[in-house]
Amino acid sequence: MPDLVAPGADNARWKELAQAIRRAEKGDATGFSDYVKAGTLGSLKPPSFVGMNMTHCLDGIRYRDYAEYHRLRALGDRIAPHLSGNELWHPLGCVGWPEPVRTPTAPLPVDQLPPFVGAGTWTDYGDAADLALRVPGSGTIRFEGHGHGLYHTGDPCTIAHANRYFIDLRVPPKNTVCRAES
Repeated sequence: MPDLVAPGADNARWKELAQAIRRAEKGDATGFSDYVKAGTLGSLKPPSFVGMNMTHCLDGIRYRDYAEYHRLRALGDRIAPHLSGNELWHPLGCVGWPEPVRTPTAPLPVDQLPPFVGAGTWTDYGDAADLALRVPGSGTIRFEGHGHGLYHTGDPCTIAHANRYFIDLRVPPKNTVCRAES
């Protein structure tokens, strides 16, 4: 989340987050979705956050309340103190989401899905490959570099593999590797 990397002058965004947390502790967690929305204004990524919320929130990937978030955060602090909370912020954008859960999560019907492509960088390849390789006939692209949202990075190798899949449904071989251009 860009606000946690670049909190703004005088840590303004962190202060906004602290206010959202204080409100949540008093029972009003809607400040989290406001915080995420405000942090993406003027960014090329607002549609991704809204789109992520549209799918996650409607699929039921959300917290019931701040107490549930707090309980999971405490569990993470105990189990993996150096990584705790790393991915817990995503469902916070669903607190106060105006639509009810419509498609509760269920096991992935891997035997009914067409092959697809999983792509990732140093930080997220493992997750992408774990999911992709559960579906028969799927392939993966590992980008040897950092980043996120590989299709939009401009890497010609990754884009070429993705385009072949989008246009001709040709899946790259498992463990395909793309390297950043020098």
